[in-house]
Amino acid sequence: MVLGFVIAFAHRLYFVVELISGLAITFIVSYSVWFVSQNLMWTAVAFILFLLGTIASASVASMLAVVDGFLVSWLGIAAITVPSQGLSSEWIFTSAIMAAVLVGVAVGLGSLDFERLSIPLFASLRRRGRQGWSIQPGRQRAGLVCSTCGFMNRPGTRFCTRDGTSLIPMGIPKSNVCPNCGTTNRPKASYCRRCRTSL
Repeated sequence: MVLGFVIAFAHRLYFVVELISGLAITFIVSYSVWFVSQNLMWTAVAFILFLLGTIASASVASMLAVVDGFLVSWLGIAAITVPSQGLSSEWIFTSAIMAAVLVGVAVGLGSLDFERLSIPLFASLRRRGRQGWSIQPGRQRAGLVCSTCGFMNRPGTRFCTRDGTSLIPMGIPKSNVCPNCGTTNRPKASYCRRCRTSL
């Protein structure tokens, strides 16, 4: 029963694995056709056919994961309950409905975007002042990271593109932050120490 839940939960993973392997095979076959025939039309036909086959195969793999999850859950429910309930047509139907609900929940949970759901949770924990959850404001590689939502903003941005939070650290005069790249400079600096823009 738990195995069926896990199989149905991972239906997106089945889709992705099948899609990636199918795309690799599509490119290998297309290259092979080109190498053997040196004919662009035959290569394009092979590419399109294998690409359509890959998409269909990935979709079928995802659906089969859901069906497999249902069957495994149904068998698990039956194995647990048949000794006490007996084998009747009513109980077979009831256990099938229970398995369908279980798999429906698993597919629903497997389809959620947990990364998007977690951002408001982490933002609310940061607002409450709990330690260890906040992303430090400031520069990281290509841009400025918002201290509220964790969104990576472009260099030179003064406010978060996602939630509007100020990206200039508290206690630093705004004139010391470069308008071009967002670098914090010394209090009396005339030029940015990173990009040489006039302050």
